[in-house]
Amino acid sequence: MLNEFILLQAAAQSLNDYWGMIVVIVVFVVIGLILKLKNLFKTNEKDNALDQVIVDPPIFNSEHLASGSEEKVIVVQPKNISLIISNQIVTGASGSDSNDIDIIEDVETNVEDDLVSSSSFPEDMSILVSERGQLDKKGEIKYIGYNPINVFSQTEPLNYPYVIMPKSGSVIKFPRKGRIGRKGYKEEQFKCYLQSYLEGCFQIYDDRFILTRNNSIRYEPDFTLIDERDGINIFLDIEIDEPYEGMNDITQRNATHYQYSDTKRNNEFKSRGWIVIRFAEIQVHQNPLGCCRFIADVIKSINSNFVYPEGLAKVDIVTPVRQWTKVLALEWSAQKYREQYLGIDKFGTTFDNVAIEEVKPTVEDVLVEEAVIDEKDILIHTMQLSKSDIMFKAINSGKYISFMYHNDKTVVKPIRLSNSTLIAFCYVKNIERQFVIADITDISIKDSYYTLRLYSPNLGVKKVAEIMNIVIPNQMYVRMKYTRGEWVNMIIDPGTGEVIMDKTEAETSIRTVSNISLDTEGYGSNYIKTYCHRREEERTFRFDRISELEILDL
Repeated sequence: MLNEFILLQAAAQSLNDYWGMIVVIVVFVVIGLILKLKNLFKTNEKDNALDQVIVDPPIFNSEHLASGSEEKVIVVQPKNISLIISNQIVTGASGSDSNDIDIIEDVETNVEDDLVSSSSFPEDMSILVSERGQLDKKGEIKYIGYNPINVFSQTEPLNYPYVIMPKSGSVIKFPRKGRIGRKGYKEEQFKCYLQSYLEGCFQIYDDRFILTRNNSIRYEPDFTLIDERDGINIFLDIEIDEPYEGMNDITQRNATHYQYSDTKRNNEFKSRGWIVIRFAEIQVHQNPLGCCRFIADVIKSINSNFVYPEGLAKVDIVTPVRQWTKVLALEWSAQKYREQYLGIDKFGTTFDNVAIEEVKPTVEDVLVEEAVIDEKDILIHTMQLSKSDIMFKAINSGKYISFMYHNDKTVVKPIRLSNSTLIAFCYVKNIERQFVIADITDISIKDSYYTLRLYSPNLGVKKVAEIMNIVIPNQMYVRMKYTRGEWVNMIIDPGTGEVIMDKTEAETSIRTVSNISLDTEGYGSNYIKTYCHRREEERTFRFDRISELEILDL
């Protein structure tokens, strides 16, 4: 390199010209770039000599997905781990080097294109290690980047659609590519709707799964929606729940997605930073646009910057469907209930499950699982109780009950039973009431009378507006502490001409309201028109006078 420069400098001196020196400098820079490229090619050739078997890796961040780069995966033993990260060898605690790595020789004899069953996380198992993983650019585990206020929260028994929201600061478990489960009858059609309205905001997949340490099988969402932009890290598991299997032999059918059957699975996703949204199949069949709008409402509730897709602003809301029991699902199977609402005579051809080998968790899987805080197992009581038994149980345990009474929804704190009457505090009327037990239907026990409670200083005009925008299309009941302003009316006595001052004092009261709408044609967008169950008539309320807000668990 130095010799070339001396020759070029001599040539420039012979030119004895200013522009000659400029040419020399340019040529020198070009030669330097050529030499650097030669060194880079040599480095790549060395790297290529160390290529390992390529299999499907976990899904990583959106930047990685856009790059289209491949992942190299190797198998090592957990007690003797070396990770290849950013072309550097990071040796495990045992002091082993790259020669200790056991490389898979034949991918078909060890994994089957990622279409394999999962395993739990025993200490002596092999672990897949990838160059990139479920970590950020600093090699740290990722967490959700939003405040998961669940406006849609419910308690068992649930009404479809329902939402399971992760806790604040939850770790993110990334999905991996692969699917072995059969697709549901409505999945392909609903996927087209999701792509039409949400693909510009989310990556949408129907072939992903996650592994957890608590389960011997892998979990496969019907649809996976991911948004990692600006670190918000929204991961959605969208499910379409059918009451029974899509098999034509009624004697072989099993009930599915009945009450409490998905609780463990939902909690596994919840503990790993995922939002679970479940629809009943009949809802997706009858109102796919409403289902898309519901998903958009959930997204809007945690991401104020989200803009509703065009076409979803004014659609019919999804009609709630009570989650079925196992007994009811089997009755529906015998009656061919699904076939009736789907408008079909029979389901398509089904195939027997094939024997498949297990898929190994990656080191990153293990690292994330160590950071996961799982929900505690819930003791589920499946014994059917009479109405009186439920009431006595709620009274003795200090719990609440919700039910229908004369076609009106209500939730109460039971106080006592007197002959054929229930005496309870009603959170809709906000008074103590008496209910004729024979007129009570659809009764269930609740741990609380509300699913969401917000109060000052976390409640302001902006937050109230955000919640109302979710509450209104989903027809929720809101209980609030409201302060009515003081005002003075001046009345002129027609007989004497005397001015009479009629002063009304400020008043703070508890109101439960329903049938809510924004008062855009009256006072303005920071007001709501709604039915007040205290006054039993339509009233208007100002956002800035609401100091506490609860969504009732109805």
